[in-house]
Order: sequence, then C-alpha cells, then structure tokens
Amino acid sequence: MGIDLNHNQLDFTGCESLKVLDISFNKFTIEGTLKMIETLPSATADEKGTIVYTNKVDFPNEKEENQYAPILSEKANAKHWIMSDGESDLSVKEIITHNSTFALYPTLADKMVYIDGNYREASIFTMNGVLVGQLNGEESIDTSHWTEGTYIVKAKVGDKEHIAQFVVQH
Repeated sequence: MGIDLNHNQLDFTGCESLKVLDISFNKFTIEGTLKMIETLPSATADEKGTIVYTNKVDFPNEKEENQYAPILSEKANAKHWIMSDGESDLSVKEIITHNSTFALYPTLADKMVYIDGNYREASIFTMNGVLVGQLNGEESIDTSHWTEGTYIVKAKVGDKEHIAQFVVQH
C-alpha cells in the first residue's frame, strides 16, 4: 500500500539525475500528477526517464488509486519521460515490452541475474532512481553483494528501449 501524500505539493525540482520514479499505489489525481510532471527534470530522447505510475503486474491484489488520463503520458513524453505500469508504457505512442529481444532471469535472484538479448547498453537503477550499474553486452550480473531490493534495468535494443526488473533477496 502506498503512502498517503499531499500529491499537489510533490516537487522534483533540482533532482537532475532522477531517471526512475515509482509512485504506484498512491492517490495521485490528474491535476496533482500534472503538477508533479512539471517539476521533473527534462530527460533526452536517448536517455528517457520512467515513471512507474501503476503496477498491477507485480501486485495484482493491491488497490491502485492513482488516476490516469492520456494527457499525463503526453505531458510526460514531452519531457522524455514514460508513464509505465511496471511492464509497459501507458500511452499508445511507444510500447516497451519484455520480449524475445531482451529478458532477465531469474526475476528473484540471490547471486546471479542472467541476460538474454542483443542489447547495446543498459543501466540498472534502484527503485529510488539511483544508478547502480552500467552494462555493455554482459550476459550476467553478479548480485551476491548487492543490497536486497527491487532493481530496474533499462536496455537499448536497436532503436527501442526495454525495461525489466528483478529482485535481489539473499
């Protein structure tokens, strides 16, 4: 369950290195989310940011109270941010999927995560948006000394960006 915040005052001004933001399972209104998007740092077409806005994929039994409308994806896309449901883009303009071109396994890892796919480069982030690793064609990630938690991988495969996540649990 998310934390009940005053979403009309959530401000990311000054967070220039922010790349991933998970605000799923909160109570964002359309108006509050638009104000929040205005404060996000601008990303680039090559280095898009990701907002995990809903996440029924990983938490199907949780009650999602964030309100969504296409205008949110439009405003986020204008700043090169993607509104995601944890698995794919919420807008119809750009679809990001887990498919045969990029996959991580196991998704619950203790010592190693393996990568299938012909990706150019990938970045690994904590759920707080902190960059913890860069990959350039590696086929595995040694997670034996990583802090337990959920990590997001953003990979470039051809001209598309793919997002996957895994959990480290020792």
